[in-house]
This record gives sequence, structure tokens and C-alpha cells, in this order.
Amino acid sequence: MTANEISDVIIRNMADKQFPIFLTTFAGIGISEADVFGINRNGYMYEYEIKRSRGDFFNEFRNKDDKHRRLKKRDAIHIYDEWKYGKRTGCTYEAILIPNRYFFACEPGLIKAEEVPEYSGLVYIDKIGITEQKCAPLLHKHKANQAIYERVANVLSQRIIYGCSFYTFKHNQKLQSI
Repeated sequence: MTANEISDVIIRNMADKQFPIFLTTFAGIGISEADVFGINRNGYMYEYEIKRSRGDFFNEFRNKDDKHRRLKKRDAIHIYDEWKYGKRTGCTYEAILIPNRYFFACEPGLIKAEEVPEYSGLVYIDKIGITEQKCAPLLHKHKANQAIYERVANVLSQRIIYGCSFYTFKHNQKLQSI
């Protein structure tokens, strides 16, 4: 299966479970890039990291060591000073850095449950659906905040209007004019 086919199965599963929000390739407001990201009715965030080979799985920990350090430590929140127009406002905002539940997703047998870290779950994906091999623990109880909902709305709006992110759209326009 391709990564897109695996994403489609995960998205169908989220829709079946009545997740009101789900999207692919999401990043922002502190959360590292997620292959599939969803927010359930309770406001809990789910991330699925798709792996298509064992090498891809093992490289995940080398290439995204900061992300996995935060997941392991359950380092969920960072408080930032708010800035507007280049000046501090005197206010702060909370950035949620990790999802509430984190899963690896792959074809059956590619990764074994005992190989995934204690902070993550494992699901096997085939054309029929999802089989949970290891339940992902609840990493924290912070719910998606307004900043995350605004980022999701922004990403989805750009994809509807431009078919991609605004910056990709502008880059493609520049390439066409050359």
C-alpha cells in the first residue's frame, strides 16, 4: 500500500468514529508534522505516523529525536510570550507540543508491538481497515486549544482554495512565470 492509501484508511476510520476534525500532513502551533492528525469530539488530538519500511521506522528516531524526546517525557505544553506586530503584548499563550495519543501505522507485520516505544501505539493497516496492535497511552489531558483549531481551519481553507498551502501556490506561480 502507498502512504496515501494508508492515510485514506486512517481517515475513513476517524470518520467512522465520528471525529469532527481530521486531515493529512498537518504541522503548526508547536505540533511537529503529522502524517494524519485528528481531533475527537472530546478535543483530544491523535497523530498517526505512517511507516512503509523498517528503515523508515528506525530513521524516525534519528531524524526526529526532539519530537520523540518530548513524547517520551510527555512534555506537552510550552508557554510563549505573545507578540504582535513585532512587539510583546504582555500576554502569553499555551502551545501544545504533542498529541494526546500517538500511533505508528504500517502494513501488517512490518513493525512489531514490542519495537514501538512505550509512549506510542501501533496499528496495522490493510485495504479492509485498521487493526490495533498496541493501544497508545494517553500522554496528557490538555485539549486542543483555539490556536490549534485556528491552524487546522487555516490549513484546510488553503487546501480548498488553492489545492495546497498558500506558500506552495505562490511558489508554483513564480515557477510558471519563469
